[in-house]
Amino acid sequence: VVPGKRQVFGEYCYNFIRNALVRDTIGHGFEPWLPYLVALFSFILINNWFGELFVFMFPTFSHVGYVYGLAIVSWFVYVIAGFKTKGIRYL
Repeated sequence: VVPGKRQVFGEYCYNFIRNALVRDTIGHGFEPWLPYLVALFSFILINNWFGELFVFMFPTFSHVGYVYGLAIVSWFVYVIAGFKTKGIRYL
């Protein structure tokens, strides 16, 4: 089965995020973080595209609430991962 154009584009984006961003930044053991970072990267990219492509759309991340929300979620993920890795010694 030959993949279509959308599937090739999707796989290219996934491989770019996996190889260029996640694996080079995190290093060994990057696999558990890949779904979260792909979703985060895609969410930010699509929201920025909507702000640029459509003339009457207001960019989502120009409101500080979205940025704070993503920052809080990422911070909780970071803290929970620290507790899972080091236990109570993480404090």
